Amino acid sequence: MTQKTELEKSRRDFLKLAGTGAPLAAV
Repeated sequence: MTQKTELEKSRRDFLKLAGTGAPLAAV
């Protein structure tokens, strides 16, 4: 269950970065 929480947190952080235009940097 902890693993899922970490995954959700990472995904949430990624989406937050994506919202600021970081996806280009990620790619």
